[in-house]
Amino acid sequence: MMEPKVAIKDKAWVGIAVAYVLSPIDFIPDALFPLGLIDDLIVMVIVLDSVLGNVPRGFVKKHWAGSGDLFTAVIVGNTDNFTLLGSGDARNIIFFGDSIETTVEWLNITNVLRTGDFIDGVIGTNDIDRLIVFGDLTGDVELRTANLVAIYGDASFDYFSNSTNTLFIQGDVINSNWNFEGTSFSGPDSIGTLTVRGSLQDSIITADRNITSITAKGMFNSELYVGAPEGQFGLPDSPEGMDLDATIGSIQITGIGGNQESLVNSFIVAGRIDSAFVFRPQTSNFGTPFGIAAGSIGQITTVFPNFTVSRSNPNAILPQGDYEVRIGFVPA
Repeated sequence: MMEPKVAIKDKAWVGIAVAYVLSPIDFIPDALFPLGLIDDLIVMVIVLDSVLGNVPRGFVKKHWAGSGDLFTAVIVGNTDNFTLLGSGDARNIIFFGDSIETTVEWLNITNVLRTGDFIDGVIGTNDIDRLIVFGDLTGDVELRTANLVAIYGDASFDYFSNSTNTLFIQGDVINSNWNFEGTSFSGPDSIGTLTVRGSLQDSIITADRNITSITAKGMFNSELYVGAPEGQFGLPDSPEGMDLDATIGSIQITGIGGNQESLVNSFIVAGRIDSAFVFRPQTSNFGTPFGIAAGSIGQITTVFPNFTVSRSNPNAILPQGDYEVRIGFVPA
C-alpha cells in the first residue's frame, strides 16, 4: 500500500476488498462455512487480478513477505488433461468449472477451491490447510497433513495422508481406499473428525493411529481398521498384531432411513472403541460373520427392528445372527 508506483485507485480497491473480507456483513454469512468463504474469495480474486495486471511483476515480488512462488491461480472454465505443478508454496488455487484428468501438485498449499466436479484427477502436496470441492471428486489425493477436506458431492478416490483434521463428505464414499499412516507432526490422531452424510460403499479405511469421531448413515461392503496389522481382513479372533492403544473415540452408523438395513457385510475393527452406535445391522450374511471387534468398548448401542441392545464396558455380547460384537476380539 506504500508503493508510490501503484495507482491510488488500485490501492483503494485493495482497501475496499480487505474491508469487505474483514466485515461481519457478507452476501454469504461466514457462519455458513465453507460456503461463507466463496464471496470473500471472489472479491479478492477479482481485485487481485485487476491490481496485479496493472503493476510490474517485480513490484509484487519486492513486497511479497512469504516464500511461495505462487500467490493465487484462478482457472476459469472446464479443464481436460490439465497440469499445474510447482516446487514451492502456493497460497490459493481456485477452479471455476469441471476438471477431467487434471493434476495439481505443489510442495505446500494453503487453499484449493473447486466449484465443479474433479474427475479422474490427481491432487498432491505435503501440507494443505483447506481442500474444498463443490462437486464430485474421483481420482487420487495424497496430502501429508490436511486441516480440512470437504467434498460437497460423492467421493470415489484413493486417499493417502499421515493425518487429516476434518474430513467431510456431503454424499457417498464409493469404491475408495483411504490409508492414514506414518509419522504426524500435528498430533496423535490419524483423523480428527470424519463425517459422511451419505454412506460408505465398497470402501476401505485403514489408520494406524486414533480417529476421534466417525459418522455415516450406513456401511455397505466396507471395512474400517484402526491399529490393525497390515493385510487384516474381516473380524479378528485374537488381539495378535493389534495396537490396543489405537482408538476410535466415537463411531455412529445412524441409518439410511426407513426400515432399511444400514450396516451390511462390513467390518469395524480397532484397538479400542470408546462409544459405538449402530442402527439396523443386517442379521443374515449367508453365514459370514461381520460387525465390530475391539480390545475393549466403553459403550455400545445397537438398534434392531424390534429391540435395542445397549451395554457399558461389556465383557461379551451375544451375536444376533451373523452380526457380531467381539470384545477382546473373541467370538462370543
